[in-house]
Amino acid sequence: MNADLLSAYQLLDRYDLSKQRIYINCVQTFLRMAIAQRQSDRIARINSAGFISGYRGSPVGGLDLEAWRESALLQQHDVAFQPSINEDLAAANVLMLGFAFQRGCLPLSEHALHRAIELNGVAVQANLDAFAWGRILAV
Repeated sequence: MNADLLSAYQLLDRYDLSKQRIYINCVQTFLRMAIAQRQSDRIARINSAGFISGYRGSPVGGLDLEAWRESALLQQHDVAFQPSINEDLAAANVLMLGFAFQRGCLPLSEHALHRAIELNGVAVQANLDAFAWGRILAV
């Protein structure tokens, strides 16, 4: 690798979408994808925002820490991070999933979404109810 390239590299380049070569870990990829989606929506003139939720001890270890660390950058790109205390708060995410589905924002069938909730196996009926309530709220 070119020594000049390395000397010019900065750690925050991983979130600069104009950079072609970056060094990034798995957790940082989640944040970069949220920023990239927001930029793509803006170019397509879609009025959107991002929402990332996580909790300490999540299987996606470190997401909450990285999101906290980069919260100012995320806010600049209209991406909100809301830490959760436990998995029970995930019902709010499923409610929003139902809302987005009802508004035609998801390229998935209702059956596919129901099946994903069932296969997840966590609080299945509560999540199906939250999905249904999200659809009702979208009308």
